[in-house]
Amino acid sequence: MKTVREGVNMLVESLPGLVKALDEVAKLHPFIGVAVGAFRVVVELDVKRRDNDKKIGVLFVEMRDMMEALLRTRTRPLSLDIRCF
Repeated sequence: MKTVREGVNMLVESLPGLVKALDEVAKLHPFIGVAVGAFRVVVELDVKRRDNDKKIGVLFVEMRDMMEALLRTRTRPLSLDIRCF
């Protein structure tokens, strides 16, 4: 399964270069331009989704760290030493 993921990641990393090459080919015929435009949109959406997935992973790690910190404060007695001056 790991090799499949690595293969997909390599494919995704090569897509922006492929889109640039297809842009040059699209100049030859209007129909090719429409197909390349649709492909470009799909590639851009996939790249944005992958970027958002990475951000979600980072957010979960940060939330976990915060919850662990809150849990640690629960095990310590709360000190309410209020002094009026």
